[in-house]
Amino acid sequence: MLTSRVATVYEQAALIGQRAEYLSFDASSTLPHLAHMEPLALAERELHAGVLPMLVRRELPNGTVEEIHASKLQLQCDGSLTPLHAPRLVLSPAYQYGAPPILHLPPL
Repeated sequence: MLTSRVATVYEQAALIGQRAEYLSFDASSTLPHLAHMEPLALAERELHAGVLPMLVRRELPNGTVEEIHASKLQLQCDGSLTPLHAPRLVLSPAYQYGAPPILHLPPL
C-alpha cells in the first residue's frame, strides 16, 4: 500500500453520496435491519459499520493506481458526515458483472 488507509473527508462524502443514490434506486442494503431508514442515513451507517460494498481508486502522481475496499479505510471522524452534494462515482465495466463500484478520484 502506497497511500494512507485513512479516508479523506472528500472520499467519505463521495462514498456516502453515491451509495445513497444506489439505495434510492432500490439497491439492497448490507444492513437489512435498517432498510426503513432514509438512503443518506443508511449509506452513512453502512460506511461507519464497515460494510459499504465499494472500492476507492486513488491515482498517484507517478501514474500508479491504488484500489482500496471501503471496509479497509479508517474514517477521520465518527460524527455525522451528511454531504449536500457528493462527487460522482465512475463505475467500472466490471460492475455489471457483480464487481463493486469504484470511486475514481483525481490525482493528488
